[in-house]
Amino acid sequence: MKTGNNKGFTLVELILFIAIIGIVVLIFGALGAVVMGNYWVDKDEAMNCIKTIDPTISAIDRLEKKVYWSTVATAKNTDGVEKKFLIDANVFRSVDCEAK
Repeated sequence: MKTGNNKGFTLVELILFIAIIGIVVLIFGALGAVVMGNYWVDKDEAMNCIKTIDPTISAIDRLEKKVYWSTVATAKNTDGVEKKFLIDANVFRSVDCEAK
């Protein structure tokens, strides 16, 4: 005589499994951002990159350094028009920029 059917997992086991997977993804995501993510560019690197797109840029007003995103540079051209540029740079020092 069979008294119970113990196939499958309990709700507590499933929630625990999902929590562990979430923690692992969070840890590897943070490590990936630190090891292979963006590093913050300085004004000279930003100016060199921006000059390849728009040679009329005369000065960078500010750099907004994001943690997981690209650096946003606000610059003015020779006419005084303010423009924004996204600057993406990784730990291998390859810098890529685009007009926003």
